[in-house]
Amino acid sequence: MRKGLSVLALSLVACSGETLDVGNNNGGGSGTGGGSGTVGTGGTSGGSGGSGSTASGPKLPDWPSVESCSVTGESNPAYVGTWDGAIEDFFLNPSTRVRLEITAASVDGVCGTLTWGFGTDPPRPLTDPNESGAEYGFGGYPGVKLHEGVTYTILEGVAARDILRLGITQAEVWIDFCEMQEPTSYYDGAWYCMDPRSIVELPSEGGGTCTIATSHGKVTHPIKDCSGCAFSSCTCNSEACTANGDQRTFFNFSLEESGNVLTMPWTASIALGSVGVASSTESIRLTRTE
Repeated sequence: MRKGLSVLALSLVACSGETLDVGNNNGGGSGTGGGSGTVGTGGTSGGSGGSGSTASGPKLPDWPSVESCSVTGESNPAYVGTWDGAIEDFFLNPSTRVRLEITAASVDGVCGTLTWGFGTDPPRPLTDPNESGAEYGFGGYPGVKLHEGVTYTILEGVAARDILRLGITQAEVWIDFCEMQEPTSYYDGAWYCMDPRSIVELPSEGGGTCTIATSHGKVTHPIKDCSGCAFSSCTCNSEACTANGDQRTFFNFSLEESGNVLTMPWTASIALGSVGVASSTESIRLTRTE
């Protein structure tokens, strides 16, 4: 199994109700090149800086599936199976339920899934026309958080001795939506699935629309369109688009001596208003069920 995806991403995070200037109307400009789906800061006209040609863009991530996953090396059956549990606070009170299902494991990789908020209904998929994208984090940006009820594919991992390490990506919820988009605009060295824009107006957190200013005037979209095509939740080349997989969450479990319990520290951030953010150390505890 491949242990990682290499995609360059640029996170663009806005405060509630802010207007973001991600370009100008003067043409040319200083956009980020390479066609990697990063947000350009150049003009609203197409082109590649006067060269008269458009590059094909990057090779898109080849998203694996559990069905196609395989690992090399000696199998480690101690980790294969279903593990259920939850995040526990300092006083061992459970909160978010977690399910880990592993189909293969070795020092060369791990196959399976991790369901965050197991037993909870997930938000409607982003391909649903009635889903604005607001439920997928502020602006829908995939790096904001894991979403309850969503099952994530293990993309990389290692199982050795009493250690199980896994990597998943929050961007997985964006794959189907991004693959429905078309690379319509090329400028500043990159392909995008939205017309060139200069001003993005975001609503307060949880709002369902965004407004962009283009050469054709202001246009309002569901927030998922701006997040996917303006904020690089999607990455495109000249032929297609898919989710930008650079954002990762990693899990580092220890196998207890009994062989039936996996544990790891989990740090949750707590907002404290103008004071800042404090961290509260919790833990994830999973027990083998089969």
